[in-house]
Amino acid sequence: MYISTTLHVINHKNNFMNLQNNNKTYLIAFPKKFHATIVKNQINIDSKIYFTNRTYINVKDDVNYGLIPYDVPKIKNDILIDDNAFLHISKSLEYNTNFIIDKYDLSDILLYPFTKNIGIVLPMDIQKDDNHEFIFDALVVEPIFDTELFSKNLKI
Repeated sequence: MYISTTLHVINHKNNFMNLQNNNKTYLIAFPKKFHATIVKNQINIDSKIYFTNRTYINVKDDVNYGLIPYDVPKIKNDILIDDNAFLHISKSLEYNTNFIIDKYDLSDILLYPFTKNIGIVLPMDIQKDDNHEFIFDALVVEPIFDTELFSKNLKI
């Protein structure tokens, strides 16, 4: 699976497009600008966003700490990913024209689950695009909720 090094995040008045699920927050970052653009043009702030088809893989033992760009303590909690999720985004007849698309480096976004306790969702391919919703195949990285790692990022 190829993922672009540039991700595209839909933004509305400094609020990033996100999903709240089971008391967890997930940032939605599109690898393909085309996908971000078509979604941006057919949603509003009340659009429903949710997951289906969730299955997790624990990759904690696969982390190569030598590749992490700064001093990170060994992660104690599980690192869960899901490469089979479906991301549903409802469309709206009343489009919001105040959305913009911001660009971010993949390497920055991939640190969010570790440093900000925010999961990430990468919508990869459109499985369904009808009058009511988009359904994307999505890669999901769960928030880590490692207190030591999170608090280290807060220190100045």
